Amino acid sequence: MKLNKFLSGSLFVIALSAGAALLPTAASADAFGTCPENSGGNTGCRADDAKMDYCTAYPWPSAWGNQFGPAMINLSTQTDMYEEYAANCQVHTDIGGYLSSSPEFPSGLASDVRGVSICTKKVSASVCDQGSLVLNTNLLQDTAQRRKTLCHEIGHFAGLTHGSTYGGCMVSGTSTNNTYASHHVAHINAAY
Repeated sequence: MKLNKFLSGSLFVIALSAGAALLPTAASADAFGTCPENSGGNTGCRADDAKMDYCTAYPWPSAWGNQFGPAMINLSTQTDMYEEYAANCQVHTDIGGYLSSSPEFPSGLASDVRGVSICTKKVSASVCDQGSLVLNTNLLQDTAQRRKTLCHEIGHFAGLTHGSTYGGCMVSGTSTNNTYASHHVAHINAAY
């Protein structure tokens, strides 16, 4: 009888231990709004507020410009954040959009980099007031890749970091997913 109780208790502990391996650990959780050091502390920063205004530093060809606005609207449709287009980039504009090069990347992006978002004006260690979004026009040849990359880079401005665990457009590399995973939407909505 005592042996049966011991074995039953041991199996229960083993089952709990095995089940614990299925639960996410702190090491596997994704960072949100922290400007992680592995990004140089310039991407994945929280926005300064829920209003995400954006502009292009110069007129974009329609094949590109027709994707930026819908990508911003996607952020406001899926989350509690909202977007506003600014006809001219100003000192208060959150995202300045660039094609191929920017003041931070005057020679352009590396040939294998689809896009980049970089905080250019922090208001604290983890909050960004302004930044640049740069797209690699040589690498993003079709609409699906442009939409995915815009979703991804805009996600960084909302505080999201890379990660394949949860899916959505925050997965790095080739993908046609141009929406945020529910996990990422929950992060954004909790913050704003």
